[in-house]
Amino acid sequence: MNIKHLTLSLLLALPTANALATNLMPIIADEDKVPVLNNDIRMVDNNVQSLHSYTQSQSGNTVSVVGAPATPSTYPGNGGNSYRPVALSYTIPYYSVSGATYYKLYESTTDSNYSEVYSGSQLSASFTHYSSGYRYYKYKACNSAGCSDLSPWRRMYIYGSPSNPKNLSITPLGVTEGTSYNVYWTPSGGAVDGTVYGIYEGFNGGSQTLVATRTRQHWSETSYSYSTSKQVDGDYTYSIQACSLNAGCSGMVTTTQTVIDAPEPVNTAPTALSRTVHTTACQTRTVGDLGTDAEDNDTDLNVHIISGYHEQIGRTTVADGGLIFDPIGCLGTAVVSIKFYITDSQGVRSAEDGKVTLMVF
Repeated sequence: MNIKHLTLSLLLALPTANALATNLMPIIADEDKVPVLNNDIRMVDNNVQSLHSYTQSQSGNTVSVVGAPATPSTYPGNGGNSYRPVALSYTIPYYSVSGATYYKLYESTTDSNYSEVYSGSQLSASFTHYSSGYRYYKYKACNSAGCSDLSPWRRMYIYGSPSNPKNLSITPLGVTEGTSYNVYWTPSGGAVDGTVYGIYEGFNGGSQTLVATRTRQHWSETSYSYSTSKQVDGDYTYSIQACSLNAGCSGMVTTTQTVIDAPEPVNTAPTALSRTVHTTACQTRTVGDLGTDAEDNDTDLNVHIISGYHEQIGRTTVADGGLIFDPIGCLGTAVVSIKFYITDSQGVRSAEDGKVTLMVF
């Protein structure tokens, strides 16, 4: 009896022979695919993805149907950091799949035209790349029946040392002491999450020291800045350098800010005014608006009497930046001259004295 007849006889002897024989007839049509050993018959169908192993026994005979493992539903590699430096080994792990006895890992630089880079029973593979760029990974689960389809992809970025920071500038330029200004720049080419920008400062041609850092947190960042102010005039130089972990640093780019000495405030002396005022013999008279100030703080002016009050005629006092003349009794016709000077809020005295002439009648 040949192998084909033996197989059909065994199948017809099983409790579910009719149904199973119907499903297996295409599989065993080619007797070269049905090995026989110690009354065991094992058939492999690469098209049966959902059927990993089926076994039924009767009278010491075993029929097994083994399919390829299911397609992995997860991508290879751990979650988290997807950046790895050049020339440093990294490992891509992947997850076990039921029914798989070995795995195949594939790599691509563009998520197309994948190439097999590992085949074996280990659940991880290690790589070292010496050029920067993207690497995509997928894997298959395999057994004696064949391999699954490719898993979803995982993307890694292999980075080298970053290029120089771009578009370094200072705003505003040429400030006075104590005025804030900002140093701006845009990201380096090849920068990755974790790339650190060092800000170095020098003064009047001296050596530079690190004064601050900025770290890239996300690929969407478009610019960085550093704000400061100086209390000493001179030339301040600023250099920016980008460094990536285990991959080296860029060169430095430099710009200069000039801080100028803030001019001392000029306090112009106030001006005392001279006025002639008419009043009646029996009236107390108040005279205001006796001075002006270049700093526009006329309300802070103080009036100081030099001379002009007479006990026999009346008294002159100061109140609220003005003069008050209070006659004694009714004077009739008289002329009263009151001299005074002005000081501002800083105590600066008016260059000239003022005079109020009261015409009493």
